[in-house]
Amino acid sequence: MILRQIIISGISFFIHKPAKIYNYLYNDFQLRRAGVKHGKHMQINGKLHIHAGSGIEIGDYFMANSGLKYNATSGGGESYIAVGANGRLIIGHHVGISNLYLTASELIEIGDYTMIGSNCMIADTDFHSVDEAA
Repeated sequence: MILRQIIISGISFFIHKPAKIYNYLYNDFQLRRAGVKHGKHMQINGKLHIHAGSGIEIGDYFMANSGLKYNATSGGGESYIAVGANGRLIIGHHVGISNLYLTASELIEIGDYTMIGSNCMIADTDFHSVDEAA
């Protein structure tokens, strides 16, 4: 019985550990590529997709859950953050997100101690002009 548990634990380790390492490397690449300035103790579970042409600032103790494995109410989606060429995103300290879709065309600020639930969509644009002549 003990040998069976050791074997199952070993198999589980080799199945789940590579995924965690891949997600860590993917997220690290995304953060560096986008030039994200972040504080200490950042935790990202799953893959956080970042498309940024401009500034993103994230405070201390940020936590993101992305994917069905990390939030059962996610519906299978993942977290996406897009910041336009002239946009800015400022996330305060002790902020948690879960399967968030966020688009900052100009400026979005998320205050300290904010929790944003699963599948929430935040945008400062409606993606089209309201000018009838345009």
